[in-house]
Amino acid sequence: MILAVILLAFQLMPSNTLHAEPVTTNAHFTAERIFTGHFEPSSMTFLAPNDMLVLDRDAGKVYRVTNGDTSGPILDVNVGTNGYRGLLGVAATDNKKESINVFLYFTEARKII
Repeated sequence: MILAVILLAFQLMPSNTLHAEPVTTNAHFTAERIFTGHFEPSSMTFLAPNDMLVLDRDAGKVYRVTNGDTSGPILDVNVGTNGYRGLLGVAATDNKKESINVFLYFTEARKII
């Protein structure tokens, strides 16, 4: 009976209440959509003011977003996704030369022998 009431309550809710929208509590800050893509972003790092790397944790793919335009995957890592595993983190260091070092934190998929 309780389960039926809960299911009925979900059916009566407007569909827009099921998706979270960004909220700011400080009037000096605003939330702005920077890009949209056909993947679920999990982590990111900035390479320059309008240039970032964005990760898709479960797919193991790295995307580059420049001025709001999303590239195709620039790297595809074979990741394990059982539990909280996958392509979990990214960091970039600018060594003030012409190169940027990028470090990825991921769980490698188990190889089947």
